Amino acid sequence: MARIRGDRGDNHAFGWPGLEPRWTHGDKDGIGTAYSGASRIWFTVWNGIVTEVYYPTVDMPQMRDVQLLFTDGQSFFHQETQYLESRIQRMPSCLGYRVEGTDPEGRYSYVKEIIADPHLPCLLQRVTVQASPEWLSRLKAYVLCAPHLDVGGSENNAFVVQSCGRELLMAEKNGTWLALMCSTPFSRLSVGYVGASDGWTDLSHGFQFDWQFDQALNGNVALTGEVELATTQEFVVAIAFGNSLQRAIATLFQSLAQPFESQRRRFVEQWERTHKSHDPLEDQSGDGGHLFHASYKLLLAHEDKAFQGAIVASLAIPWGQAKGDLEGEGGYHLVWTRDLVQCAGGLLAVGNMETPLRSLIYLATSQSDDGSFAQNFWVDGTPFWSGIQLDEVAFPILLAHKLWQADGLREFDPYPMVLKAAAYLIRQGPATRQERWEEAGGYSPSTLAVDIAALVCAANFAADRGDSNSELLLLQVADWLEANIETWTVTNEGTLLEGVQRHYVRLNPFQPGDPLPVDDAGQLTVTVNNRTEGLDRSYPAREIVDAGFLELVRYGIRAADDVIIRDSIRVVDATLKVDTPSGTCWRRYNNDGYGQREDGGPFVGSGKGRGWPLLTGERGHYELASGRDARQYVRWLEGFATPTHLLPEQVWDEDDRPEQHLKRGRPTGAAVPLLWAHAEYIKLLRSVRDGRVFDLVPEVADRYVRNRSVLHNVQVWSMQHPSASVQRGRTLRILSESAFEVHFSLDNWSTTTDTRSTSSNLGIDYCDIVVPDNQRVSLQFALFWTVARRWEGRDFEVACTEREGEASQ
Repeated sequence: MARIRGDRGDNHAFGWPGLEPRWTHGDKDGIGTAYSGASRIWFTVWNGIVTEVYYPTVDMPQMRDVQLLFTDGQSFFHQETQYLESRIQRMPSCLGYRVEGTDPEGRYSYVKEIIADPHLPCLLQRVTVQASPEWLSRLKAYVLCAPHLDVGGSENNAFVVQSCGRELLMAEKNGTWLALMCSTPFSRLSVGYVGASDGWTDLSHGFQFDWQFDQALNGNVALTGEVELATTQEFVVAIAFGNSLQRAIATLFQSLAQPFESQRRRFVEQWERTHKSHDPLEDQSGDGGHLFHASYKLLLAHEDKAFQGAIVASLAIPWGQAKGDLEGEGGYHLVWTRDLVQCAGGLLAVGNMETPLRSLIYLATSQSDDGSFAQNFWVDGTPFWSGIQLDEVAFPILLAHKLWQADGLREFDPYPMVLKAAAYLIRQGPATRQERWEEAGGYSPSTLAVDIAALVCAANFAADRGDSNSELLLLQVADWLEANIETWTVTNEGTLLEGVQRHYVRLNPFQPGDPLPVDDAGQLTVTVNNRTEGLDRSYPAREIVDAGFLELVRYGIRAADDVIIRDSIRVVDATLKVDTPSGTCWRRYNNDGYGQREDGGPFVGSGKGRGWPLLTGERGHYELASGRDARQYVRWLEGFATPTHLLPEQVWDEDDRPEQHLKRGRPTGAAVPLLWAHAEYIKLLRSVRDGRVFDLVPEVADRYVRNRSVLHNVQVWSMQHPSASVQRGRTLRILSESAFEVHFSLDNWSTTTDTRSTSSNLGIDYCDIVVPDNQRVSLQFALFWTVARRWEGRDFEVACTEREGEASQ
């Protein structure tokens, strides 16, 4: 790399390229950003230090960490995360943090106040050091920063640069610049390669800051600056970002030109304005509203400021300390449609309709041409993982419907998005390639619940537009799915709990293209991912359960007192329930491998699934739907929160391991916070206040719980999911996205009938064949594609079976 303007010299550091880069711990103690859209920077805090900093969008981490180092030059060397004792508090009314650090031997202490510049992409930390005069004369402090620019620690370039009469530290990669300076001039500065020539290595080997390197290029680099504490005990450390050297430096000087007190006051004022944008739900809490207020701010903070409406799942890379550049590239700082809609729902639950509307518009503009949504994606809409999950296609329909019912759509028309998504659900369903835990596909109770609710909501939109043809088609498919929930997802041969053989399974692993299942849902084999090598990975479906079936109650498809629902809860409680000192929670499913390892180590491709506080909130909603008091579940969720009011993805659910900082009921190294859990907590508060489940869709409950007489009697067949049988007296509906003719026979081809398909506004063609009540032989048919002018090339056969109750008549 050529010399840059203002660099101090060309004294190159040794030890290229440095240690293999790693990210930092995923169990954060703090998440911060300014509320202003002009300050496009986000930061995280772990163990008292700032870790990943995101810029210019919420999905782009540009730094591993920055921390203080202390030494007397003779007898000790301390870094914040290793030797010093620290305590972190969230500042009242905002997402800023105060850290108090202490030398265990009492020689010195310090306080850090961490905020973002309220108007510029600059991180600000005011540091105040206290020590006796004797120690201040000997004590020196150092700022150590590890850039991970352009979402990676490799190939970074570091420089010591001179500007405006000051020396400052800079890093660059692919046109993104980081600039670091202290309000008090650094007495010495150096850059180097991590583990070889960086300031930490220099100081740890002899307590002296001897190396003075000007450049460290194309590697894993670190920046170090020395602060003379004998001169000043209070200083502000600023780290600014920009898309050019000049912009990063200018931002740095402009931010430091303002007094820290003024910056902090404006930072707090911005966040305090959000108090006016939500309904008061703190009266339903058990902690005085602390988790409620933090949850609301966290949901707002995870929205991007350039791609408005894009809310990432978490500003965390789970077990990041064990992950390199490629493994940590995505982390949870991506958009999952499911998580985004849950977060938007949490905001709706407190009366905020502006942000959810932005999220709906963002999703509508991110929709694929075929109506689907990527499994997850960067905030600019670029897909990251390639899986397709039907519930993620359905959730935006539910959000659109919720906003519509709340009169929150303003002038935006979601109907084109709704129709495309609903059509995709019809074409590709009912089996999903991945269910909500993203590890396997098939017939999932939770996915079916969301899909059915979404199709009914889409039908409501169609009815409002006078599109009766689409309304009827949508309702008929929804009714067909609802009629087969138990057939596809309930086993009659359960083995997990004595006396309960009939219950929901987590997954019936049919794949698109397989004939629709007609036998027991527990017969096939489910493969469980992320299991430690040597452990079983294949199980009968009847032996793997989760609580996803509770979504059937949440949206109004099944009554809370349904016998199979209640029996399934007994199985789930016997298999997945975990009691901890912090509260009761549930594991995702039995034999889950996604979580902290048995030995307490980080998840690195295998581990053991732990308790999820999110599932405590889901269970609380079920208890409320059952007419019981859900306030205990609110208290449990509050018990799982960190002292800074962050809800973890997973908590440790075994005996304490103090040497690994694992305590029963407290966070593991998975993501902290998980925004879905915060949204679930807010919705539970709203549900408790209203005495009804916030996510319940009244039209769905009216149809499937209160007035089942309106249901249609249609059996669906498609190339994606061919039905092997149809009941006598029912209508077999053949669906396709292309126009076709059906050549069929009800008497072994003795006579035939030809019928042309009917088109719809959903982009789906369909043809109905009414099966007579007395039909005994199979229905046989062939398909002719009218646009391509060709036959499918094979015949199809559907057995005609007796109707329910027919044999006993």
